[in-house]
Amino acid sequence: DFLRPHYYPPQTLGMSRIVVQMRDKTILSLALLFTVSQGSLLNSGTPVNYCGNGTNAMAPIVVSADPGSCTWLNQKGINIIQPPTIDNTGSYNPSKSGTPEEFGREVSVTPTIEELEGITYAIGTTNVEFTAKDKYGRVNSCVVPVVVEDAELPQWSQPAGSTSPLLCGSIVKLQTEKDKCTAFFKYALPIATDNCKVLTPQTPSHPAEGFNYPAGMTVVEYKVLDSAANAAKCEFHIDVKDIQAPTITCDPEVISVLPNNIGIDGKGQCTDKAMVNYKCVAADNCEDKQTFSCNIPTGSQLGVGSYKITCDTTDQAGHKSSFTIDAKVDDRSPPVFLSCPSAPITHTIMDGDSFGPMWQIPKAVDNSCEPPTVSESKNRKPGDFMSPGSHQITYTATDKSGNSAPECTFLVTVIDHRAPTINNCPTKNIVVAADMHATVARATWTAINATDTNGNLLVAQNIDKLPKSGMHFHVGINPVEFKFKSLVSGKESSCQFSVIVNDAERPVPLKQATDTSMFKCTKSGEYVKNHRQCGGK
Repeated sequence: DFLRPHYYPPQTLGMSRIVVQMRDKTILSLALLFTVSQGSLLNSGTPVNYCGNGTNAMAPIVVSADPGSCTWLNQKGINIIQPPTIDNTGSYNPSKSGTPEEFGREVSVTPTIEELEGITYAIGTTNVEFTAKDKYGRVNSCVVPVVVEDAELPQWSQPAGSTSPLLCGSIVKLQTEKDKCTAFFKYALPIATDNCKVLTPQTPSHPAEGFNYPAGMTVVEYKVLDSAANAAKCEFHIDVKDIQAPTITCDPEVISVLPNNIGIDGKGQCTDKAMVNYKCVAADNCEDKQTFSCNIPTGSQLGVGSYKITCDTTDQAGHKSSFTIDAKVDDRSPPVFLSCPSAPITHTIMDGDSFGPMWQIPKAVDNSCEPPTVSESKNRKPGDFMSPGSHQITYTATDKSGNSAPECTFLVTVIDHRAPTINNCPTKNIVVAADMHATVARATWTAINATDTNGNLLVAQNIDKLPKSGMHFHVGINPVEFKFKSLVSGKESSCQFSVIVNDAERPVPLKQATDTSMFKCTKSGEYVKNHRQCGGK
């Protein structure tokens, strides 16, 4: 009876062993080993008896579908292994003791190997039923599962008519468009094919018909599953390079003015710095808010002078742009004199004075906190000699920026009480000897004159009555005086000296009338050595 199909209650998945006993001439115990697996029941609902023996179940035949096909062809040389056949396997025990006796039988199995060649198997599990028949005509059947697996992945290709290369596994390099952070790109949609059946592919969010790809790397990925759950992926990268540098625009020139906190009275807090403010705008094709930095930040306090302010901006791609601002801090406020003489200054020059008029140099202050330069228009200083009269003294105060304060002006009056200066006045008396046989002598000297403090050349008083250089002077002491009067102060100066004529000639007695060296007096008829001895005639 065990050769007839039997219905067995539902079994759990796995291996089950059923022992069937039957009697003929001998008592045989046949062990049937079969496997219950998911999906292994026939359409009739009858259990499937998988081939095997009491020790080992025969494993399913697992093969892969032929390349490019959804089936497997059992070709010659690639055969399904027939199950081993045994008959009367077991032990015969006529009594409880003795040696077991084994019996062997010849068995034929169908279908044969040759009959299996050329059969095509679909994807999935096909149960091949084998029938074993011994020589007595008794049969037994079991099945061997043939499992055809789809191990072939779906393939990607370009659509028909496309001349562009397949992008899978590649990197597409693009550059940003002008003033944009994107690059437009479109491509042919890759097509997935499979040896069996392709399910609906998963497409990326970027449509193939065109998309503005942002700067940077974008991964485009297509995924597809076939009916056997084999997954295939087409992945490529869109590398968009930002080639546009950022822009930065600033105020090209800024001028700040040093505040003037110094009042007209010279009081107040000075400052040597002014706040420098400017504006800059940076922009980039890939940044909503492009930042920038400057070597001198806006709002900085700077001293008087000129500055180059450089502002830089760099985008995420490393592109850099710069802008240079010409900045200047001006001081436009003049210094302030703290004091300035208001009344005229009078100075009297006396003979022997070695200094001129004196006054206090005015002091000035400036809003820049640096002392201004105070100078007199003619570089005159207190104590300098000045000519008699009125002199206007003018001081200016100038700061380092060239700003000048209103002039400080006052008068200095110089009164001259000095006598004229006489030139070439002999320092000692002039002594000469009387002429031979005479009582007079000629005396000479360098022309005598005088100048006053204004440089006027003065003429001696009563010049016409004064002796002159080169005239004859009588024997004896002849006083000479030259007087000069200053045209400035009215004071007089005199040059006094004497011309002394000495008579060094001794009288000579008269020897004879014919002595030509003698003079004859007209009235007396006397002969004398010197005509002055005749009474001056």
